[in-house]
Amino acid sequence: MREMFTAEYDGLIAEIDNLITNILPQILLPPLPAAPLPAMMTLTAGIGGGESARFLEEMSKMYMKYAENKGWTVKIISASEGAMAKGSGGNGYREMALKFLPSEWAEDGAECFGELMWEGGTHRVQRVPPGASVDKLQSSTVNVNVGYMSPSCRALR
Repeated sequence: MREMFTAEYDGLIAEIDNLITNILPQILLPPLPAAPLPAMMTLTAGIGGGESARFLEEMSKMYMKYAENKGWTVKIISASEGAMAKGSGGNGYREMALKFLPSEWAEDGAECFGELMWEGGTHRVQRVPPGASVDKLQSSTVNVNVGYMSPSCRALR
C-alpha cells in the first residue's frame, strides 16, 4: 500500500506542478494579440535629483542586458543626460527612450511587448548614494512607460 501511495503521490505532485506553472497562467492571463509586437519604453527620472538620474541609467542598462540575454535588438531612440549630481557615479540620464525588436535568431515566440508590458509604472529605490559624505538614505524614483509599435509604424525602424 505504501509503495502504491508513493507512486500515485509523485504522479499527482508532478501533475499539479504542471497545472500551476503552465495551464493556470494561460487561463488567468490569456495572451494579448499585441504581445509579439516590438516594444517602446520610455524611462523618466522622478524624485531624487541626480540620484534618480543615476538610478535611471542603471535601470536602462538592466533592460538592455535583459534584452541581450533574450536575443532581442535594442536601440536607444533618445537620451537626455542628467544635471550634475554630487558624488561619484556619473550624471545619469533624465530621460531615455528605448526600442526593443526581436532579432532573426531570437528564440521562437519572442514577445517583446508581452514580456515588458508589466514593467510599466513607478520604480523606487532607497539607498545611500555612491560617494555621499553622509550615510543618509535617499529615495529616488523612475517612471517607466511601455507601449507597442504597430506593424504599420515604419518611422522608428
